[in-house]
Amino acid sequence: MIRFITLSLALIGLGGCALPWAEENSPIAPTDTWRDALQASLEAHGAVTHAENLLIPRVFRFTPPEGAETVSLTGSFTGWTSEGIPMSDPDGDGIWTVTYALRPGEHLYKFVVNGDQWHHDPLNPDRVDDNHQGFNSVIQISQGGQIPLAPGSLDGHVQDGFIIHRPADQASLQRTDELGLQVTLLTLEGDVESVEVLFGAGELPTGVSMDHIYTRDMFDHWRADLTLSPDDLTGPMGMAFIIRDGVDQVILGADGATRSTLTWPQPFVVMPAQFDFHPVPAWAMDAVWYQIFPERFRNGDPSNDEQPVVPWTWSWFEPFTDGEARNFYHFVFERKFGGDLQGVEWALDYLENLGVTAIYLNPVFEAQSLHKYETSDYRHIDDNFGVAGDLEGLDEGLDPSTWVFTPSDRIFLDLVEDAHRRDMHLIIDGVFNHSGRLHWAFQSIVASGEASPCADWYKITSFDPLEYEGWAGEPDLPEWNQDANGLVEPVARHIFDITRRWMDPNGDGDPRDGIDGWRLDVPNEIARPFWDRWCALVRSLNAQSYTVGELWDRAPAWTAPDLFDAHMNYAWLRLVHGFFINGDMTASELSRALFELHETYDYRTNFVMQNLLDSHDTDRIASAIINPGRDVDQGNRVQDGAVYDQSKPGPEAFRRMRLIQTFQFTCIGAPMIWYGDEVGMWGADDPECRKPMLWPDLMPCDSPDDVINTDMLRHVRALAHIRQTFPALRRGHLRPTLADDSNGVFAFERRLGMRSSTDDIITVLHRGEGNVIVTIPVHWPDGTAVIDALGRWSNPDREITLHTVVVDGEVTLPLGPDAGAILVAIE
Repeated sequence: MIRFITLSLALIGLGGCALPWAEENSPIAPTDTWRDALQASLEAHGAVTHAENLLIPRVFRFTPPEGAETVSLTGSFTGWTSEGIPMSDPDGDGIWTVTYALRPGEHLYKFVVNGDQWHHDPLNPDRVDDNHQGFNSVIQISQGGQIPLAPGSLDGHVQDGFIIHRPADQASLQRTDELGLQVTLLTLEGDVESVEVLFGAGELPTGVSMDHIYTRDMFDHWRADLTLSPDDLTGPMGMAFIIRDGVDQVILGADGATRSTLTWPQPFVVMPAQFDFHPVPAWAMDAVWYQIFPERFRNGDPSNDEQPVVPWTWSWFEPFTDGEARNFYHFVFERKFGGDLQGVEWALDYLENLGVTAIYLNPVFEAQSLHKYETSDYRHIDDNFGVAGDLEGLDEGLDPSTWVFTPSDRIFLDLVEDAHRRDMHLIIDGVFNHSGRLHWAFQSIVASGEASPCADWYKITSFDPLEYEGWAGEPDLPEWNQDANGLVEPVARHIFDITRRWMDPNGDGDPRDGIDGWRLDVPNEIARPFWDRWCALVRSLNAQSYTVGELWDRAPAWTAPDLFDAHMNYAWLRLVHGFFINGDMTASELSRALFELHETYDYRTNFVMQNLLDSHDTDRIASAIINPGRDVDQGNRVQDGAVYDQSKPGPEAFRRMRLIQTFQFTCIGAPMIWYGDEVGMWGADDPECRKPMLWPDLMPCDSPDDVINTDMLRHVRALAHIRQTFPALRRGHLRPTLADDSNGVFAFERRLGMRSSTDDIITVLHRGEGNVIVTIPVHWPDGTAVIDALGRWSNPDREITLHTVVVDGEVTLPLGPDAGAILVAIE
């Protein structure tokens, strides 16, 4: 709610309610204006010109095994680099220590010994699974200040000693866009009824009610998203808070907390124009992503197939070769179905109709395998994805002037052009930590050994016999050499040249003929100085380019204005598993965890995160639902001995999946569809998650289970179009409106700006069996008609019916098992 303050000689009124400093008949001097108080505070306390993360030092100790030469601290706060923060043992007692400052909140960490031995903290019992058969230790950093001994109560008295707001701390004050400012205040848990923020630079401030977001460490978190005026932005702006509990009202300003009602408080003075905010590509905030694994998406040109090709509709578990009959999981990884870029081009109409606006292609550069993660030539698109044999006879060197565009390259560039013509964006996989053994630089070493001009390009440990380091110990993935600056200079220069080639193919300075960005494979394996240079190059080529890192844990150190825009949001996916699949998280815990996750990153970063439900590296979400009790990407590889149900999920699983997708498409972040999820594909982790796409014109498949789920397709299409129709779902703030733990109901509002309006959207999610009647508080006026947009869009033949109207500030609606609704107000 937004209200404007009016002034009289006897009373200052706020929306008909007396302000705390203006008791009836109290004399107020006409010259005592908000602007006067602002100037007095500026002279007394100065102005806050920027907000940084509040950092609180903590001491870490670790006793490593014998033989430790180096020990470092690493974690979510370093991007999980093996270099981390160096530790030392100056007194030689065997205990290595380091003092490091962290921002308030939850952090994951480990110790790294000798650069490659990773250990959790044995002295810290608080730990979580690290998804690699080990643990990450967890440390909680409190806000500091006084530590409450117990929660408060609504007793008509505000505990003013436990009110926290630090304008110089990003957790308290953060600029969100050109005219946006997010403000957060903490009060003792359960102690106050309401909080209001006053702000402005004029004679009178503007008052905005703050929303209670969540509770952590016995503090309630209150938040408001302010829309500033040009005057607020250009000069000093004042800000103060009114905290109420019954008749008791406390005013918090730069001079502390007071109950005085005879004058304006001295407000906090901030200079919003000097606050930085993270610029992200605008199109990425609006994106509906679709991830394509080219070899398994569509065979558009059989003439480029690498034989033998498995028939597209082959029953997956039916052995295709004698090798598969003997040892299925040894030979199935060699299967090729003939998917190519012509198939992706053919499918653009389908993707456009689905509501997709951005495409992420798994690797497309020349490589031998079906997945293409062992690149043999970054300069060219794989000929089995375009025109077979078009690399033969090429004579190219390191100099980009010697490079040509092959027919396969041209097919790819035509695909980019056609996607752009449809207002779609397209990014590709950048696998820059390692190459394949067939890469021409590695083959030069194989042929010439230490005399090769590329001898220092790889991590060679012996030239005779040839021995080297492979990523994750894989000999087929030799790692590029690194020094303190990341990739060694000749490799870095080559990657920079490759980046220019595909982002501006004709080199004219206009990036519209090139790709729109990159997904970076295992980027934390390369030292950050390389990425600083690379990201600067990318943005110089295309200021609206998008970069997203494959980072499996929270890693805010890797998202910054000069680094990546986003991550593949596996941390968000863990919340999905916790609440919707495993059931070990309540609705209120989901609400709190969601906000804590968002607070880990810059405000705008959250809007461009790729919110995925699965990928080429995990089991499909439909199968995850019938295999609960696991963390993301855990216990899902049958070939490794996992006990995993690989049968086709039933109707109840797909019903739960639709509920999860409703959350995915209405939450902050950009939803990403793993190809085939929209038609109900299922499977364990690789290779089952990479089955061939199901297409109507290729039915029937050999297995009767492989059919298109039209309910899923209709649901995803509806969600995509709802997201594109309502700006609040792409750009709006998120506010919790209901967390009913007993019934498994979570509801939240997406709101544009600081003013509640009929443009707001409310999502209601019921995880559980049976039917429930849900009553949700709303900001819409009484009598406002409300419909469920999801029910309308997913059932286009049904007439619009009003589900309910607002009564006493609430909306009531029925929900069935695992059901959701997207509520829209009709003016």
